[in-house]
Amino acid sequence: AKRFPLFFADSSRSAYIQPEINFEVTTDGKRYGNLLNLNPLSVDPRAGLEFGYNNMVFVRAGVGNFQRILSDADTNNTTFHTLFQPSFGIGLRLKQLTIDYSFSSLNIENNPLYSHFVSVRLDILRKGNTMMPAVPDVRRTRKKQTSTSSPTS
Repeated sequence: AKRFPLFFADSSRSAYIQPEINFEVTTDGKRYGNLLNLNPLSVDPRAGLEFGYNNMVFVRAGVGNFQRILSDADTNNTTFHTLFQPSFGIGLRLKQLTIDYSFSSLNIENNPLYSHFVSVRLDILRKGNTMMPAVPDVRRTRKKQTSTSSPTS
């Protein structure tokens, strides 16, 4: 996904907007209710948007789980309508600690169910490191030591 930077008159602040669209493709046959059903493929689109500010505050929104379902009010089972699952979230990064909260609705007709998700992440890298240090390959180190050493006579 591509980030689109937002510019401020004050250069000490930074922000971006990052849109994203994904398609979940399954090959287990035609699934009931998916938005796009092509035997043997089923496609479920997903879309989202993230706004980030100063690499510290993040606001997210998205939709997914699109389904074509029969209407509960239709007793002849001929009327379909589309449901989708919206989600919203916020994130906060304070140095090495990141806290994320999201809210989602399952959008079940006539009885919506809501879910709250909270995650906490602690980055344990040393300050200034952006990647995990590479683990040396012990086998290669031993080969180099044995091939360079000469037998004593």
